[in-house]
Amino acid sequence: MNFIREFLFLFIILYIFNYVILSFYKKKFNKNKNVSLIFYLKKIYGINLNKNGYSKLIWLFAFLNSFIIDTTYIIIFYLLNNLILRFIFGIILIILLTIVCYGIFARLYLLKEGKKDV
Repeated sequence: MNFIREFLFLFIILYIFNYVILSFYKKKFNKNKNVSLIFYLKKIYGINLNKNGYSKLIWLFAFLNSFIIDTTYIIIFYLLNNLILRFIFGIILIILLTIVCYGIFARLYLLKEGKKDV
């Protein structure tokens, strides 16, 4: 029960932090210099987010980033004791969760846009 409380507390803190950071990026949004998240979605999944699309989805990006970081933290610190294993599995877990979470987001976004070849 303690780790659920810790998960929720850390998730709320990370969500607020991510939301503030992504809102700051929204103000400096430039079509020529994309945020790495938009570059990833554009290259891998063919999603084109203009400034309006990015500003509407800031809360979702903050949610996904917070979930990825928080889930990695909880799994690593409650299941592993060795520092080197924590580091290795942490990197692997962050990469896998990023691919899975943003892959699901991209497919749902493309379905919502009406593209059939998802």
